[in-house]
This record gives sequence, C-alpha cells and structure tokens, in this order.
Amino acid sequence: MAIPFLILLLLFAISYIFLVKNQKGNINETYKKVLLIINIFCVLLFLFYIFTAA
Repeated sequence: MAIPFLILLLLFAISYIFLVKNQKGNINETYKKVLLIINIFCVLLFLFYIFTAA
C-alpha cells in the first residue's frame, strides 16, 4: 500500500511544481488543465487511501 501512495505523492508534487512555476503564462492552457486534473485526481486518491486505511 505504501508504493502506490509514494507514486501518487510524486505525481502530485511534479504536477504541482509545474503549475506553480508557470503562473506567468509560459505554459499551454490545455497542458495547465491536464496538470490541474492530475492534481485533483491525486488529492481524491489521497483521501480514498486515508479513509480506507482508517
């Protein structure tokens, strides 16, 4: 159970860093939407992991 959690954390961190570093508009709009969807998906999976582990 720890391995998928770490992969999710890494994916969330990478997409979050890309979103934060590219606030000036250097990044494509569709790419920004994809990163945002990945972030939301990771947060939902974190919540799922927390509630199933409890």
